[in-house]
Amino acid sequence: MPAPKPELPPVDSLQGLASEYQDFLRPEVDEKLRQSALKKLFHDPHFNVMDGLDTYIDDYSKPDPIPEAMLRTLEHAKGLLFDDDKKEAEAKPEKPAEPPTIARAQEQHEPKVEAPVLPPVPEGKA
Repeated sequence: MPAPKPELPPVDSLQGLASEYQDFLRPEVDEKLRQSALKKLFHDPHFNVMDGLDTYIDDYSKPDPIPEAMLRTLEHAKGLLFDDDKKEAEAKPEKPAEPPTIARAQEQHEPKVEAPVLPPVPEGKA
């Protein structure tokens, strides 16, 4: 003979951690009733405490811009955010480049270090 089903208290009478939920977790209990009881349990203030380690608890909809003084110290941001550098570059005329000569082109393409000369390898050992 199967054990008689325990009488479950109404979900509205449950009082968070002060109530017993073990009977609601039995396999024969209706799924919707079990979910209602667990919802009541986890609405207890005991479970509604932030631990401070949650990364996403800040309100990221509030703008928090980087101060302009700090932006000016970021080298990679200068060209993107500030036109001062561009204006300075445009104000300074560059001296015209000297026309390329054959001698200068050969100097640029010549190797600076010569490769060492290796002694010849005797026959039969290569």
